[in-house]
Amino acid sequence: MSINFLFLIQSTFYDSFSKQISLLTVARDNSITPITTITTSFFCSSICPIDKDTFLVGTVRHSRPVRTVTVQGQEGNVQHGSLPNKSLSLGDSWCTFVQNKKTVVIADSSAHKVHLKSLGESGWTTTVHHDLIREPQGVCGGGDRGSVFVCVKRAVVQLSSRGDVVASHNVGFIRPCTISVSKDGRKLMVANARRNKVNTIKLYRVEY
Repeated sequence: MSINFLFLIQSTFYDSFSKQISLLTVARDNSITPITTITTSFFCSSICPIDKDTFLVGTVRHSRPVRTVTVQGQEGNVQHGSLPNKSLSLGDSWCTFVQNKKTVVIADSSAHKVHLKSLGESGWTTTVHHDLIREPQGVCGGGDRGSVFVCVKRAVVQLSSRGDVVASHNVGFIRPCTISVSKDGRKLMVANARRNKVNTIKLYRVEY
């Protein structure tokens, strides 16, 4: 089975994170069909595909901030190196995987930091601590350049594939929370936090 479908984390505990991941297919007419549900041994907060059958999953209240889960439900660990080996609370744990750069990205909201680790041969690790990055939340990566996009209080901060701050993009609302990037890295879809009174989803073009 290939990961070319929609997936989400079921909200069954505190309506915000749970131990279940749902796999769904999306047809051309936008109809959604459930495939299966994976139950994990840990609470999940975010998810991103690593390869054709493995996910990178952000954890909540677990000794490792990210773990791997296969489509078959097998759990594993990322070799962390100098990544933070600590338990993250609800709202502090966000992760993504930049596939063409083989890079794990973890946003640590309470520490105001973004951690990047290459799973390639070099295995480099870096931590981004910058004045523009305050309470980072949703993260995503993509495009030929391997850029990383991080939601902060009123903007989206763009990082290079090695963690250098490239730009800050004003999104026009207070709390961007969830973000996705097109395959070419030139379009961003950004949504705000659910606790806001008005839910907003916007589409942006990224200029390099």
